[in-house]
Amino acid sequence: MRKLLVWIMISLAAWCSRAFAFEATDGGIYFVNEDWFGHDYGSLNYLDADHTMHYRVYREANPLPGGGTEVLGITTQFGCLHEGKFYLVSKQANNGTDNEQGVGGRLVVADARTLEKVASFENIGGGDGRSFLGLTPDKGYIGASNGVFVFDIARMQVGGLVEGTGGGGLYSGQIGSMVQAGGKVFAAKQGVGVLVIDPQTDMLTDTLDFPTLYALTVATDGTVWGTLTPDDTGNGTSALLRIDPSTLATSEHPLPEGLELTGGWGAWRAGTFCAGVQSNVLYFMPGGRWASEGSRIVKYDIDADTFEEDFFTLPDQDLQYKQMFYGAGFRVDPRTNRLVCTATESGWLTHYQKNWVHFVDAKTGELLETLRLDDYYWFPAMPVFPEAGGDAPTTGLTRPTLQVHAWPNPFTDYLVVRTEAAQRATLYDLAGKAVLTTKLQSGDNRIDTSTLPHGTYVLRCNGATAKVVK
Repeated sequence: MRKLLVWIMISLAAWCSRAFAFEATDGGIYFVNEDWFGHDYGSLNYLDADHTMHYRVYREANPLPGGGTEVLGITTQFGCLHEGKFYLVSKQANNGTDNEQGVGGRLVVADARTLEKVASFENIGGGDGRSFLGLTPDKGYIGASNGVFVFDIARMQVGGLVEGTGGGGLYSGQIGSMVQAGGKVFAAKQGVGVLVIDPQTDMLTDTLDFPTLYALTVATDGTVWGTLTPDDTGNGTSALLRIDPSTLATSEHPLPEGLELTGGWGAWRAGTFCAGVQSNVLYFMPGGRWASEGSRIVKYDIDADTFEEDFFTLPDQDLQYKQMFYGAGFRVDPRTNRLVCTATESGWLTHYQKNWVHFVDAKTGELLETLRLDDYYWFPAMPVFPEAGGDAPTTGLTRPTLQVHAWPNPFTDYLVVRTEAAQRATLYDLAGKAVLTTKLQSGDNRIDTSTLPHGTYVLRCNGATAKVVK
């Protein structure tokens, strides 16, 4: 009896430690880190609403019964939230030789509220991990060094290769960023261009021939944009590529003289290129084909076709060792319309222990706040922003999970909303104006959105909200 009581107490302590080790709050930001290759696994930090940084929160949320913690894979380079789960993609898997750590996969799936591990996959189709794109509540795509693979969310299983997307390797033919627009998926493929996939049939339908393309994003007007850089021999020019998701018509927008775009396929990163969320603009870091560092953000106004070349520059550029962007470099927080910038110090070696997070007004370029991290080789890959009322809890662990889902996202002429009970759904524009209200029945509801202009909307249903883009 005494042994049983001791066992129950130990089990209860372990359960409590696992269940309450991490608590997310409104306004927080996750930071996915490559971490220190050759010395440690990838990591996930969390900046709470009070701007206190919590380090290695995935490990904190996943202690092992015998000591140690679960870990991510090696060189974690990408993360995203989709339908209540966190998808973390690493280039390599943990080989499991460290007895003090769990086995981290190339793809790790965690609960978006608690970060408790749901599943981990060392093998994602035979290649190394690059990216992930959530499509519906039941399906997503894995971007890997050797192609695009279907991921069954409902069964938590890696599926087959999307035919025609393979043939890559660690440093050639890789899949990079993937976006969804106009009912299609657009995937960047090294040395090829843009692969266009029908997510309904998982078939490759078109290939856009732009072999120097690197990164992709979706603007608020629903158009797809990419970055074109000179090739390895110096041929070609830096330009922004516009893709109409409906017709696949393309147009190139050359950069002003003296500006170049930076690639990075060799050691793939998510790319210093992103779209605005409240304005139809793009942000990118200028550099050059071989630039390994940069400190400036250029803002491109799509509607006016103008470049603001000195929109923002990292501080301390007058010092011997300067701050420089690392990883994705910057992304726009949709909740605050601030650019969240990750920076480290130039100079190699021990200088990489110095890291900063800067908050910049995405409209004016004004530096609003700076946070200095604890010294360590974080090598930040990208920030990830939980949606308030959506993929992140409002009041910590006590909040129930979201009971409404919407897809495709981005959408075109219709939006499917799944709900568990009859209720009302409303779409708001970013100014807070209700543009569409409809009554839903239990199950899947197809809503006609053909008359809505392109842009970003907030869907409110059952007290929950989600951002959707047309």
